[in-house]
Amino acid sequence: MQEIRIILKMEGGGNGRYGTGRHRLSGTSQRKGGTQLAKYAEMIRKLVLDSQKHLTAEEIFAELKKTCPSIVLATVYNNLNRLTDEGKLRRICMEDSPDRYDRPTRHDHLLCRSCGALADITLQDLTQALERQVDGEILSYDLMIHYICPKCRKKA
Repeated sequence: MQEIRIILKMEGGGNGRYGTGRHRLSGTSQRKGGTQLAKYAEMIRKLVLDSQKHLTAEEIFAELKKTCPSIVLATVYNNLNRLTDEGKLRRICMEDSPDRYDRPTRHDHLLCRSCGALADITLQDLTQALERQVDGEILSYDLMIHYICPKCRKKA
């Protein structure tokens, strides 16, 4: 059995003291070739790739909780951070809204200014044109087109 020691900073008390906790991981929480974390990462990746919408971490957590009742939100966030750092998922940051997650293939987005709906759009790759404009190599770009979606236009 493996032992992990966790150090927690106590919040709210204002005294800045640290507490400790010990948690044991049995061999059953690990799987051949990786840990439970790797299993969750693959489940999260598949969920995002198979989704027809751009899911938030909380939506991913709620969906996984149905089949993995012991999962915690921190595990979802840790895996999302790892998957985006590795380029296996794409994080979409939007003003006044939680981050959303998407497939990593190159595409752009439409964002409705009225209802906040986010939709994919595939436009011509602008990499070469942008590199000519900046007179150098660009690492990446994200194009977010703000508009009023058809549903909101009908309401107006």
